[in-house]
Amino acid sequence: MAVVAIFCAGTACAAPDVVCERTYQKLYSDPSKFKISVVFGYTNDPDTDEVGDPTSDLAVQYRLLASCWDVPEPCGFSRIENGRFSKVIFGPDGKERVVEIDVSHSAYSDKNSENVGIHSAEQKLYSQTAEQNFFKSLSDSDIVIYDGHARHGTGPGFAPLSLGGWAWAISTKSRLIKMMETLLFTWHPPKVIAMLSCDSEMYYGAALHFASPRSALILHRQYMTGGDNMRTLDAVIGSFLTMKCEKEFHQALTDALTTYIVHPDELAPLKEEYRAPVIYGFFEGHPHYEAPAWLGRGPLADHFETMVSKTAVAPSADDGTNTR
Repeated sequence: MAVVAIFCAGTACAAPDVVCERTYQKLYSDPSKFKISVVFGYTNDPDTDEVGDPTSDLAVQYRLLASCWDVPEPCGFSRIENGRFSKVIFGPDGKERVVEIDVSHSAYSDKNSENVGIHSAEQKLYSQTAEQNFFKSLSDSDIVIYDGHARHGTGPGFAPLSLGGWAWAISTKSRLIKMMETLLFTWHPPKVIAMLSCDSEMYYGAALHFASPRSALILHRQYMTGGDNMRTLDAVIGSFLTMKCEKEFHQALTDALTTYIVHPDELAPLKEEYRAPVIYGFFEGHPHYEAPAWLGRGPLADHFETMVSKTAVAPSADDGTNTR
């Protein structure tokens, strides 16, 4: 069931889902525009020389530009400029909204050896641009989707990492800290943050909820292939554009995972309910993320609580413009 049914005859119309309608009224609260940002991390295959995000970016662009006569949402967009697309949809109030989707990726080429070798200068620029796009989106987008490696909870990754780089990332967690700082001190955090990466609930759930407690979260609970992430991305964007209600949204995410790969460290397949990513705090009455007791609040919680308490003017003070 979607929010809006335009034409009904007699008693043929199902009763509207009031909770679902209120959910999408909040999501599409801006009467003029709606922005989704998709940023692909540097998705190198550790077993080969392949890097997948340039191809993934291109596939998303083709899908957005496709005719809606041929494929379901997302479709029918027009290119504004390189990496930016828009179309007009009808919001839950029946009024037009301009939807903008920005798409960017991290790798200069699809060969890791080239990106760290002969094209290292170009790769540095691509990594910087993707990182800037991601952190900017945390302050100016309604929905932010990161599609890439989880990097063991050190933060979203936009550049190739050497062994030394891994050691640095693990010891500093600089990208995780930057992500939390950006969310903590923005007046307009995203309404939805989707981390489409392996085990993102375990790695990022506590940190994201602490830094942006009113943002809904979409998180994976298991190992994901690049294909799994792409199908999930397609289902997430399509479900938001068609305003699917909770049951149909969850079904779309479940149906997207046509392959099920068990993590090598798992002794047995995960239960069926763990296949689809989990949506926290989006639909009215659905709880926000809460870290399990064994996981705790995350190692950076005390650090950031102290930082916030010492800040003279923090976004937690509501002046009428704060969307937190």
